[in-house]
Amino acid sequence: MIIDDRASSREFLVRIIRHENLEPESFPDRASAGHALREDPDGFILVIARLRLPEGSALELLRQGDSGQTTSPPFIFTAGPVSRQEIIQAFRHGAFDLFQEPLNPREISAALARARRKAEKRAKRRNVYHYLREKILDFEIGNQLELVQPLVEVLTSEIETLNRLSGHRLTGLGVGLHELLVNAIEHGNLEIPSTLKERPDYLHYLRRRAQTLPFRERRVTLYARITPESFSCTIRDQGPGFDWRNLPHPGNPENLIKAHGRGITMAGSFFDEFIFNESGNEITVKKALS
Repeated sequence: MIIDDRASSREFLVRIIRHENLEPESFPDRASAGHALREDPDGFILVIARLRLPEGSALELLRQGDSGQTTSPPFIFTAGPVSRQEIIQAFRHGAFDLFQEPLNPREISAALARARRKAEKRAKRRNVYHYLREKILDFEIGNQLELVQPLVEVLTSEIETLNRLSGHRLTGLGVGLHELLVNAIEHGNLEIPSTLKERPDYLHYLRRRAQTLPFRERRVTLYARITPESFSCTIRDQGPGFDWRNLPHPGNPENLIKAHGRGITMAGSFFDEFIFNESGNEITVKKALS
């Protein structure tokens, strides 16, 4: 994919890409390119985008993939004179590379070769997962909120490799798992009521509480089972539990606006099954993969 508002630059890149026996698709603006990426994220092995476009930065397209809204191919940015901050920002969001103009054809060709190898590796991994019978993932973590998002990304990347869940459903599943893990730490192990989250010093209070007994000894376990047909995940904390029978039903969208149980209600809307144990300190969620 080429994204550049200048016809001459697009033509220059088209010639290099065709010389490498790849098929280029050109877009003059961010909107049309973004639509093509959302429609067929697996159809591109590389995006070469001008960093500064008339309608704004092309980084926005990379941020969408970075936030999990869609699977995203690697991005190379081209640019004239840019600030050091812009370069840092591009790589912080996961840019594959950044080339300053005038472009060097050899550098572009080398980047295309790296992207091709990455795409082939990904395709081979997906081919192997086509024969998956079952995969078990079993984790135990402390009350470390900074581990929640990386753990969710590990789980969603496994499901993504199966290629049996659309982009927005995969994103929803990740959001749901994130909510459940945070709840297990904050409300389960640390026994923090929802009302205290309004405190201006909440994060400081949370960290201090996590270091005191008996809370610092508690753990959260996550046991996930992935098959070609389904994903199931059991999350258990070591807190006293709660009466889950009084929670708003997760299948009712109207319950999302209620303060009590909003996180679990939102999480529940992304899964097909939502099962608590008797004491309320363990939850199992399931999602069909098609």
